[in-house]
Amino acid sequence: MRSRSTQKPFKNPTRMALLPMAVVIAIVAIVGIFIHYYSDESDSLRGCVSLSRESYTFPLSVFSTLPEPPPCFQTVVEQYHSGQFHDAYFFSEEFFLQPEFYPGFRESGMAHWATPLDTHYGAIGYGAYPHSQTKIVTPGMEEKIRLFFHSGFGVRTTQGAALRWVFENPADEAFVNITLDSESYGGFWIGPTYPVFDARWVKPVDIRVSLSPDAPSRDITFEIVVVAPPNELREEWINAWGSAYYDATTYVGEKKIARVTLTPE
Repeated sequence: MRSRSTQKPFKNPTRMALLPMAVVIAIVAIVGIFIHYYSDESDSLRGCVSLSRESYTFPLSVFSTLPEPPPCFQTVVEQYHSGQFHDAYFFSEEFFLQPEFYPGFRESGMAHWATPLDTHYGAIGYGAYPHSQTKIVTPGMEEKIRLFFHSGFGVRTTQGAALRWVFENPADEAFVNITLDSESYGGFWIGPTYPVFDARWVKPVDIRVSLSPDAPSRDITFEIVVVAPPNELREEWINAWGSAYYDATTYVGEKKIARVTLTPE
């Protein structure tokens, strides 16, 4: 709990006058950057709606470890959800650590806090967003793909995992080079979401892909698979969290969490 001083701060009138201007500059910066990245010039950012949690029926302290949502959060994220904006690398932690960044939170996730079940203990659970995406690639050129791997809503444990990939058609492996960021491949952990969202409940996953020049002129699909972390990391995390740690594969085994389709240009 943060301590609060009873001493009244000195109010500098010059500084106080500058605060509203700083807020305006921040909003203009977010909108300006978003429009700069927006691929279709015929469309525009309509309004600037920030995230509001006033209607939530549970204590907002569940978000206390997360950064403040940026201005225009709701407008920008809705464009991303609808597919009108595609650049996942645009989003900083201020965006992707908010549970509202993920469609499932409002659809079903909020119930874990609004109407919690005493008989339920969320030991294992995770997801990825976007769950499915298509990338247009030029043979011989490397492309970057990002998705967000996150703990499930209502999960009370720290989960350890590593990621791999598998091709829908095993023969396609000869035509595609794939690399994951070192942490995703080597092992990582994500924190709980209940009762309070951990500051590391989401792990961005960066994938680099390239097609060989002799790749067939058809779609190639691969899936990202959750596997257990290396033994040395598991032991380290068990020592840190004890019974509040689980491998993400405990009880459920290895699972596919995301699907990527490569379309040759």
